[in-house]
Amino acid sequence: MEAAPLQAVVSSSAGPIDAALLSDGHLLKGVALPFPQDGTPAWLRWDLGRPRSIRALTLAFGGTPQLDFLIDTASPQAELQASDDGVAYHSIARLNNSAVGQRTIAFAPTPAASAADVIAGTTVIDLTSRVAPDGALDWTPPRG
Repeated sequence: MEAAPLQAVVSSSAGPIDAALLSDGHLLKGVALPFPQDGTPAWLRWDLGRPRSIRALTLAFGGTPQLDFLIDTASPQAELQASDDGVAYHSIARLNNSAVGQRTIAFAPTPAASAADVIAGTTVIDLTSRVAPDGALDWTPPRG
């Protein structure tokens, strides 16, 4: 049996967004979520109105799995946090960096009246133009 759609008020660090794009199942359309100028993480917040049980999270980022070896997979990419009051949040799950475009993680059911997905600030180097048709990469990484 398919779950009923989640009725939530969604807000973001980028201001108003088209929240329907977050759960429509179409990966080619998404929400731009730029990182704030002050260096704080970008975030999405779901006000669920009342406590609900959260069991899993699916995130879709633009990804290039062929370039996964260039990414520091030990660094966090996103963190799901929950709150009973919309003020004090605690961590439920973390996703580390990956070039894989869509990932789903499951965890023990956690009741929350509000949930926030915090996107860590990471530096991404777009090497798409440096990849030859045969998949060979023509690039010298910077020192460090």
